Amino acid sequence: MKKIFLTAILLAFTAAMSFSQTNTYDAYNLQLTGSAELVNGVVDIKYTEIPSMTDIYVALTPVGSYMELYVAKKEKGVITIKSNNTQTGKFDYVIFVKKIREVRNTNKTQ
Repeated sequence: MKKIFLTAILLAFTAAMSFSQTNTYDAYNLQLTGSAELVNGVVDIKYTEIPSMTDIYVALTPVGSYMELYVAKKEKGVITIKSNNTQTGKFDYVIFVKKIREVRNTNKTQ
C-alpha cells in the first residue's frame, strides 16, 4: 500500500512540474560581418550595433595564406584583433551575440 501511495505522489509531482515549466535556450544572433586587414599585427574592429559586451563570440578566417589571429580585447565599441608575429594580411570576421531565450511550456492536459 505504501508503494502505491508513494508512486501516486511521485506521478502527481511530475505532472505538476511539467504543467508549467520554463525552458531556456541559447540563441546566437549574428551581429556583424566584414573584412579587415592586420597592419603590423594589429587591427581594431569598430562597431555600434552590439548593445552588450557579455557573451560576444568572434570567428576569424584568414584570407590567403595562414595567419595566427586572436581576439586581444573586447571593449565597448571596439574589438582588437592581433597576431603574435606582427603579420600583415587580410581576414574575414563574424561576430555573434549569445542571448538566452526563455520559452514557457504550457502543456495542458485535458
